[in-house]
Amino acid sequence: MRALNGRTAARDLHDTVYLYEHYFDSFEEGELDEIEALCRNQSAVIDEYNSAYSEDTILSTSD
Repeated sequence: MRALNGRTAARDLHDTVYLYEHYFDSFEEGELDEIEALCRNQSAVIDEYNSAYSEDTILSTSD
């Protein structure tokens, strides 16, 4: 979760989602609360991370 604090790198977001989906039991309660809060406010996450996708050479939809 610390990777997301103060950062808007798109891959950090994807890493967090992957870890949440595959290693759910490894998260502490407070960390799960943070992830669930992100999921509840998806429009804010999209607004925050949208520009990161165009800047990321791997996740970008254009060459």
